[in-house]
Amino acid sequence: MVGDVVGHGNPSALLMATARGFLRLRATMPGTLGDIITDVNREFVKDVEDSAQFMTLFLARIDRGENRVNWVRAGHDPAILYDPDTDSFSSLGGRFQDRASHAGHVAGYHYGCKNRDPTHRCP
Repeated sequence: MVGDVVGHGNPSALLMATARGFLRLRATMPGTLGDIITDVNREFVKDVEDSAQFMTLFLARIDRGENRVNWVRAGHDPAILYDPDTDSFSSLGGRFQDRASHAGHVAGYHYGCKNRDPTHRCP
């Protein structure tokens, strides 16, 4: 997980800790990464809707057995994947399902659609 909350100081630190707690709890339950981030955002919105605060997030799940990386972006820049065998980099971008934005939802705002989680097959 890589996340960035708007602002500085204690309020932003507490907000990031809250989001981290939501994510850790929700990740223990079944579902895709898109399901996880959608559920977390639903709760996160309740804490920030009156403050105009928000956060961006990149969340990934690495499956070493399947040589696969699944991820979801919530307004965050794409992650970069390095392949040492080819000495090359690739961007883990992606789109979300119901809108033409490559960045996905920004956490802390309510949307009527779900993030989906793209997959990258590793060599």
